[in-house]
Amino acid sequence: FKTFDIRINSQKDDFTDAVIEVKADVNSINTDNEMRDKDLKSEKFFDAAKYPTLAFKSTSLRKVEGKSPRAAIYYASSSQRLAA
Repeated sequence: FKTFDIRINSQKDDFTDAVIEVKADVNSINTDNEMRDKDLKSEKFFDAAKYPTLAFKSTSLRKVEGKSPRAAIYYASSSQRLAA
């Protein structure tokens, strides 16, 4: 996606209370392959005409690996679904 917004809010240094919010303009998808981009925007995948904005808000975040909170890999989960 070329057009997107990501917000991460956390009061704790270890990010255990972090909330991640992502919004992306589905029509801005760019994989450097025009045919694939068109297919991804179609009803078979994101259906950009009906759902022009992809949105995600985490409900939990857990560290998967890494010793430092700022240099670690985290897994974010959400109760939202991308399907209609």
